[in-house]
Amino acid sequence: MLNFLKESRKFLAHQENLLIILGNESCDLDSAASALSLAYYYSQKTHEIPTNSIIKGIFPVLNVTRKNFPIKTEVKHILAEFQITENHLIFKDDLNETQFSKNEIILVDHHVSPYHSNVVGVFDHRPYNADCNLSERCHKTIEKVGSCSTLISMEFLKTDKPKDYELPLSLLYHAIILDTVNFSDKVNIFTEKDVEVVNKIESLFPEKFSEIKRKDIFEKINKVKADISSLTPYQVLNKDAKFLSFNGVNISLPGFPMAVQEFVSLPEAHENLDEFVEEFDSTAIVLIGQKHVENGVLRDIGIISGDSGLKDELSEALKKARNDKGQQLQLEEIKGCTFMNGIYFKQHNLELTRKFILPIVETVLKNFSK
Repeated sequence: MLNFLKESRKFLAHQENLLIILGNESCDLDSAASALSLAYYYSQKTHEIPTNSIIKGIFPVLNVTRKNFPIKTEVKHILAEFQITENHLIFKDDLNETQFSKNEIILVDHHVSPYHSNVVGVFDHRPYNADCNLSERCHKTIEKVGSCSTLISMEFLKTDKPKDYELPLSLLYHAIILDTVNFSDKVNIFTEKDVEVVNKIESLFPEKFSEIKRKDIFEKINKVKADISSLTPYQVLNKDAKFLSFNGVNISLPGFPMAVQEFVSLPEAHENLDEFVEEFDSTAIVLIGQKHVENGVLRDIGIISGDSGLKDELSEALKKARNDKGQQLQLEEIKGCTFMNGIYFKQHNLELTRKFILPIVETVLKNFSK
């Protein structure tokens, strides 16, 4: 796999006949592991690529600029453990617009893309978005599991010799452990399929992985992810941010490995938020905090906007929203926090993540922007 990643960089000189495996813009460990591993899988199993075109080059793209990659602390750290360095990686600013718009793309860990007309395949664990505008011919693997890496792992596990793929399966294993919060019953964001895949990987490589070792792996990754000591508040905002836009109105959704209440107390948090708002022309920011504690997580939310109407609509929508099981975020407003005139909540339902919040915010955005 290391040789493939290094060799695939030579295709950056090409403009046509490429297959781009594109991760999501948060570039978290799940997205990075999925993109790198799936690209390698298709390089070995070219007959399985969902295309009728002649493909001369395959490579994964991490959907972040090379400059911003160092703020993805846990991604950089875990990749380095597998000897994957920046010299092996391709970032979104390594490509030009022609390469994105003129070649076929497979999306991992997301399925809404400005390049939807070029998308020939999708692997995602988010709820299906009917506005994704994907072609009917697009091969879609969209399934609600705890981690997109579970879906990618299944591709390797169905081969005749899955033990030949130790590096990608090991990388994907780490991402699944992190995404499912090590199968925490309190958080409960895993499925039987996630458990089955992890058990299968452990049976293939018992000297490396086991149920007993999962806790150590999770704590190692989470420690690196939570260590923001080398980052400015601005970099913390950028570390894991999502962006929504409709009719000129933009909403940013930064997620970070700490509580929102801790973030707003950081030195220069106000100034850095102002800088973030200006750079991304954000009409509103929805701050999403997640702090790992023993046997679970703490979650909280902050909504900041100069438009009080939009701020109130976002607040009410998040308080009222239910998923298909009737679950709500169970938000409790924090009355004492007035940072930047925002509205702040403790989130008592720990099962619902940003994947639940995103479509709610998107619906508010579209209605507000009409």
